[in-house]
Amino acid sequence: MVYGETIEYENKKVLPVAKVNYIVGGGGGFSGETGNSSAAQGEGGGGHISIRPLGVYEINAKKVKFRPIIDFKFALTLFAFLTLSLTLLSKMTRPN
Repeated sequence: MVYGETIEYENKKVLPVAKVNYIVGGGGGFSGETGNSSAAQGEGGGGHISIRPLGVYEINAKKVKFRPIIDFKFALTLFAFLTLSLTLLSKMTRPN
């Protein structure tokens, strides 16, 4: 978790929050070829870094409240509506 700088906004402070993931790896090996050729061996490495915003903490004199970037209730309602719509649409277009 990474926290950004606090921002003053309408008598409250807003603290942004993000999640950082990183993956690194590497390796090497030899093939079945004999001799000292460059085709007989290999090495490699790589990595990936991702930063995803999670939400903000709203801090005022009375309480601290976390507000996620994605409103889960809205996302669930949207998913249910789309599922219902697709189900009804498939029943209407199905031949009798």
